[in-house]
Amino acid sequence: MANRTIKIAVTGGAGSGKSTVCEFLKKLGVIVYNADIFARDVVEKDSPAYQKIIDYFGKQVTEKDGGLNRKLLREIITKDRHAKNALENIVHPEVISLMKKKLIDEQKSGRNIAIEVPLLFELDLQYLFDVTLMVFSTKEQKLKRLVKRDNITGQNAADLIELQMDDQDKIKRSHFIIQNNDTKEQLEKDVKKIYEKIFYQE
Repeated sequence: MANRTIKIAVTGGAGSGKSTVCEFLKKLGVIVYNADIFARDVVEKDSPAYQKIIDYFGKQVTEKDGGLNRKLLREIITKDRHAKNALENIVHPEVISLMKKKLIDEQKSGRNIAIEVPLLFELDLQYLFDVTLMVFSTKEQKLKRLVKRDNITGQNAADLIELQMDDQDKIKRSHFIIQNNDTKEQLEKDVKKIYEKIFYQE
């Protein structure tokens, strides 16, 4: 695989450690993007997607500066499946379009690319990539990380996890699995092993 550009999708449940895995891939020379950052970019103030969100949810989901109140939006969609579907129908097409553009651009440049895609299998986007890498953690570990990272309650974190596809389904559909239940040092070693398999295994 070392003689051509490789496109890697890094996926896994909320709080599993996908971003940390991507940090380690970046250290190894892979160009890294994050679909969640794309989602922020496409809903910048006055963008078409931003206006559609305001039209659906109302001004209540904005901050004083006019930007979106992401924490409130997350709370709304974890409790209301219709609201969740509406938000996804607005944001996902924009994110997928931007993702495809980045993949094409990096492929033209000949650089290896990894994109953190939380909803890879939910949106059937695996066809865009050469390799799928699933990051797996126990539910307890994910809850702990989400509460600390996002400053939310344990119940909010549990609600978010509950909305997502079961980890076992993702594991069955992935090329590589990384268990992130140990130290950060161990995780880095595991990422390096998989990197070597992807890029140097004949």
